[in-house]
Amino acid sequence: GMVTYITVKKLHDDYYHKTWYNYKHKSDVLFYKIMLPNDSPSEFYNLQNLCYEMDKAEKRRDARTARDIVGSLPNELPTEELIVIVEEFVKNYFVKYGFGAIVAIHEGKNEKHPSKNNPHVHIIITTRSIDSTGFCSKKHPEWNKKKYVSICPEEWAKDQNNANKRNQIKSK
Repeated sequence: GMVTYITVKKLHDDYYHKTWYNYKHKSDVLFYKIMLPNDSPSEFYNLQNLCYEMDKAEKRRDARTARDIVGSLPNELPTEELIVIVEEFVKNYFVKYGFGAIVAIHEGKNEKHPSKNNPHVHIIITTRSIDSTGFCSKKHPEWNKKKYVSICPEEWAKDQNNANKRNQIKSK
């Protein structure tokens, strides 16, 4: 459900024998990308395959297959810059450590007042690292610990400040 919600892509769920699709945000998605470590299997770049393999890697049906992070983005920057912020953050903070991510930037449209748009990114991060054979059998429970999660806001702010400097926008 969540992957379909953020990417607006149609996905089949083998467990529920159901195809998920979300039309609601169709015009709101500015950018979507699968980001993986260099040696990942090429079939992981297909969203349906990636989601299937994420589920298959878990033995328990109630196991967590991914973590979802939502980050606010500056409204003053063009889409290309929002993409740079997101890609830098995901590469440096997740892909570098062997994790995969599904990224979708939403415009957060405010139809009446475009200056009040609320651009934001959804980042779905795998709970298992990936190598050339697929998902690793061992999970990384330390990645769910508070100290690692709390690094994210600082890193996020740093990437946004760098983008503001590149675009001569004063950081808030």
